[in-house]
Formats: sequence, C-alpha cells, structure tokens
Amino acid sequence: MAARRLISVVFHWFRTPPGRLGQICSVWPPTLPGRIEWDGNDPEFWLGQEDWLDRAGVDAELLQTTSWFRECFDAHLSVVRRPVGLLVGPPAVEPGGVPESPEALGRLIEDYLSSIPRAGKEFLLVGGRVMVHLWVFSMTPEQRVFDYLQRLRAACAYPLYLSVHPSWTHQGREGWDEKLVIFSGRNYLSTGRPIDPLDGVTVSIRPGFWSTRKAEPFLPRQGGRPYRRAWRELAALGPDGPDKAVVVWNEKEEGSQLHPSVPVRHTAAEPPVTEHSWEHCAVLGLPSFVQSQDDRWGRGRRLYVRATRRGAARWKSQAAA
Repeated sequence: MAARRLISVVFHWFRTPPGRLGQICSVWPPTLPGRIEWDGNDPEFWLGQEDWLDRAGVDAELLQTTSWFRECFDAHLSVVRRPVGLLVGPPAVEPGGVPESPEALGRLIEDYLSSIPRAGKEFLLVGGRVMVHLWVFSMTPEQRVFDYLQRLRAACAYPLYLSVHPSWTHQGREGWDEKLVIFSGRNYLSTGRPIDPLDGVTVSIRPGFWSTRKAEPFLPRQGGRPYRRAWRELAALGPDGPDKAVVVWNEKEEGSQLHPSVPVRHTAAEPPVTEHSWEHCAVLGLPSFVQSQDDRWGRGRRLYVRATRRGAARWKSQAAA
C-alpha cells in the first residue's frame, strides 16, 4: 500500500503592493511576529508559514497559480519544503489570467511547472505524474470535458495527474484522474454523515465554511469539535481508507483556514470588513461576503494546527493496521 499523504492547498492571492486586490481584513488573521497583514511577496513570510505546515504534519502542497500574483507564487516556491503540485484557478479569480483555450491553459501549466525544478523543488507525483487540480472555470458550450482535457495534456510537456471539480464529471470518467472538492461547504466535515471513500471523491477535510450569501456559517466550526470528529471518522476507515487527504491552509475568504490565529474582536453592529465586501467584490462583481458573527474559532491560536497533526498521524497509522 502506498504511503498516505496529507496535501494542503495554499493560496497566493494575498496582499502585494498596498491597495492591490487581496489585502487581508479577516477576523482570523495569521499570527506572525510584528505583522498584521499578509505580505505574500516576502519569502520570510512564507518561511513562517512553512514552519507551521511542518507542525501540522503536511506532506505536500498544491500551490495556487494566479497571473496577478506570480511574484507571490515565486516567493513561496523559493522556500517551500515539500513536494509541489498546482491548483489552477478560473478566470473569475484572475480576469484574463487563465484562458479558456485548452492549449493556452496547457502552456500556462507547463510554465508554472517548469519553475519548480528550476527552484530546486520536487514535484508532487501520483503514479509518476504531476498532480494538478483544475478549479472550476468556464468552458464554451461546444467544449466537451474529455476533448478539452486531452488537448490540455497534449499542450503540456509534463505528464499530468489531473484532479477536477465534480461538476466536470457528469460526462464520465474519461480524461481526468480523480474528483476533488476543496471549495464547497458540502464536503467531508461537519456534515454529520460518515466519510465514504468509495464515492470517487478525494477526502477533503476543513474546519468550517462560510456562505457567501448568509449571515450564519454554512459549516460552523463549533470550536473545532466537528473537525476533530472528521479526522476520527477518516482514521476509523482503517486500511481501506484513502491514501490522500486534502486540507486548505489559508482560505480566509470562506473561513476554512488552518493557520494559527488570534481572532479579532468585533461586534454585530460593526462587522469586520472583508475583501469580498469592497474592492474584491467590485472587481469581480460578486455579492457582498458575510463573515459570521458567531462562528467560534475555539481555544488557542494553534488549535487547528495541533488537530490536523494529531488527526493525520492517526489516519496514517491505520494504513497497515
């Protein structure tokens, strides 16, 4: 049986120059000495995040590609300590950044992948192929998933292990390698249902999720209890469980981040400003994003780092139980 791996998605759309899209206004900012904001162009910032990823027991990373913040990607890549794959985002996140043409997208993926060995880093390999997750993005009505992915593979010089959002999979399994949900709240935590490794979806575990249109959390954290329960369920599957699990390190927009934080106090009368409620929302034409007034972080800034390490260690120990 292959060794089990905990993979973390890491985003790079955080603050670059002042005033640019991505300035952090989260109620759960990352704890860093002398900092209250992300500075994604600074390798020292990412060294601090890599230290915490070590403590969380993360084995590999899916790094977000975004043409707006390539400098941020490169700064992180320069200090990353784990094998690396890619999370490829949609045009909705970076207008004009990810083209709809499969040939253009294949070349963009190849460009990012080529930077990994140049930086002296390892690829995240699954069956000898580089893992790339395709976040949902638009395709024209006449494009078919199988044809699209075949053309994308042909345009990229690297052998790709493609995971895709389940919305792409209604046309059958051909062309992609696995399904992976990392953004939807309808996931493997806080749902109250057992984890089923046989449904073809890679297990993704997060401590919470905020709806973009509701004041209450879609999946409340409840101080971390559902998150710990999800890890116990995963370990209970024993040797028949999956060999990969995915967490999201710093998705502050949807309230699913794991990084250490000291929650910022606020009141219902003066809710925190989020990037989705001002510049980000105006640029992307999204509805105002609501951060819940009652979604409880729990006790201790390192709560989710510790819970992830312990849960993943228990899950990995069951591989040959």
